[in-house]
Amino acid sequence: MPEIRPTLNKISAFDAAKGSTVTFSWTGPQAQKNRLVIKEYDSPNRIVYDCTQKTMALKHTLHLTEAGEENISQNVPYGLKNGKRYLATVYIYDIYNQESLPSREAAFYCFGTPFFSFVNFTSIGADNIARVSTNSIYLNVRYAQNDGETLQEYRFRLFDHQGRELLSSRTFYGSTADDTLQWTLGGVTDTDKTTNGELNYANAYKIVCEAVTAHGMALSTAQNFVVQKDTGGVGALLTLESLPDNTISISSHFKITNAILNGEEVYLYDKENQPYAIDLTENRSLSYFDGFVVKEPWEISAVAGKCQPGSVLLRCTNNQGEEFSLSYHVRRYPSVKKAYFLLEATRQTTRFLLRSDYLPVSDQWYVLYLSYENGYYTLKVNEKGGVPGYDHGI
Repeated sequence: MPEIRPTLNKISAFDAAKGSTVTFSWTGPQAQKNRLVIKEYDSPNRIVYDCTQKTMALKHTLHLTEAGEENISQNVPYGLKNGKRYLATVYIYDIYNQESLPSREAAFYCFGTPFFSFVNFTSIGADNIARVSTNSIYLNVRYAQNDGETLQEYRFRLFDHQGRELLSSRTFYGSTADDTLQWTLGGVTDTDKTTNGELNYANAYKIVCEAVTAHGMALSTAQNFVVQKDTGGVGALLTLESLPDNTISISSHFKITNAILNGEEVYLYDKENQPYAIDLTENRSLSYFDGFVVKEPWEISAVAGKCQPGSVLLRCTNNQGEEFSLSYHVRRYPSVKKAYFLLEATRQTTRFLLRSDYLPVSDQWYVLYLSYENGYYTLKVNEKGGVPGYDHGI
């Protein structure tokens, strides 16, 4: 008669500082306790965990320290550490207190819990509910793992306030160990208002990003948000001139209809102490949620610094489905990193991709020039200053 041994189920990677629950299968007599033994993969004679649990359940919850419980017996101190690979074996003790054969060894990893969170929401108020002023949201989720663990896959899901799933992204695959995951959430309707005309925060949306790492660690992050188009706002890229009749002339390539700045209004000044641009560092962002008019040909110049890889610096769209975005990226080579800016534009059925030259990754400023004329975009980027007459504080 063949002897029966338990079978360990797949052990997904977990944080050694938090522990996990290991499951297994068993077809012999009723189990009354189990013993889990874990060894270092590279040093199989070194046992880092040896614990017996009295339970009929076909699972074993790792105990991080001496528990002192009557149903727990730990033979060695808990010694699992992150960044290492291990081998696990389980034994079953049945109702006759007979010890089974050991299961076949199962390999697994321990990794520190990654940083995994939305970073595009900046106006977060009470009850951790973010407030956005556009119906199309460019989502950014930051993923960072110190042990080099990458993502196997991830996706985004949108829920209403009743928990019903409204839509989901496709499944994306792969990442680096320090990456920004992106997806554009479009077509979100304005959040309902109460009978008093106030925003109904109880009807907030919830956006969720779910991911699985290369070695099976499950991750999830969520953010509740409401959508409201405010009135009022601020200007941008303005030239101010005092006139003899004590009035002020404001010149701009943009006809501003409505905008909101999610922070303190701070301007950059030229050598004549005249404001020429809004300072959007320190996580400030400027949104034109009712749109604006651009006369062709047009050009935009901007000073960019302290950019996060994968971040979108500028995004514009209109009712005809035309849109363009300008984003910052870093390409990693074995011995060096290079920065570049990417223009993505769609006009009717034509899609444009325009990449700047590769630039040194710098904590200093980049100066960007974007123009459009006769159906063509031009993108030029200079490193560290270079705009005549402007003082960037560097």
